[in-house]
Amino acid sequence: MRKTRWGLVQSPLVTHAMTQDVLEMCDEIRRQWGLVYPFEQHRA
Repeated sequence: MRKTRWGLVQSPLVTHAMTQDVLEMCDEIRRQWGLVYPFEQHRA
């Protein structure tokens, strides 16, 4: 919350790009494991 009060749109320590990279790694791990959450089953 303080970041928005200071006018920042992202953390200088964990950028949006870093977050996106982590999420993409998690998606790849889930894909390799065959892990699909119930709300995702209709996407296949």
